[in-house]
Amino acid sequence: MIHNEIIKKLQVNPAPSISSFVMVDMDSRQLLFDDKRVTAIVDTEAYVIGPRELDLVTIECNLTSNGARAFKRGYESIGEFPDLTQCREPYRYFFSLLEVKGPIDYKEWTNTPKYFDCISE
Repeated sequence: MIHNEIIKKLQVNPAPSISSFVMVDMDSRQLLFDDKRVTAIVDTEAYVIGPRELDLVTIECNLTSNGARAFKRGYESIGEFPDLTQCREPYRYFFSLLEVKGPIDYKEWTNTPKYFDCISE
């Protein structure tokens, strides 16, 4: 059962060292931008406090390869990008249970490319 596998992975996953605001319904429709940068975030009612990795794991599933590259480059211009290897699968599972974007196909969601892992400076 998927649930039991995820629980086992969470038990060996280190506790988050940093928490932040997580916009659980983040997608490109909630951003205003010009040709070079994001200029505003709209529709911000679905925030929670959680590990920043949760935010990054869900953002990764909504980006293209080029979008992920640009996002990671911008993120790294102000701070170190965390390693998502251990938490990616449990956090994707958790997000699928929330159904923030409505029912999603779990296998499709968890098989979304791991774009951030393929990008290096």
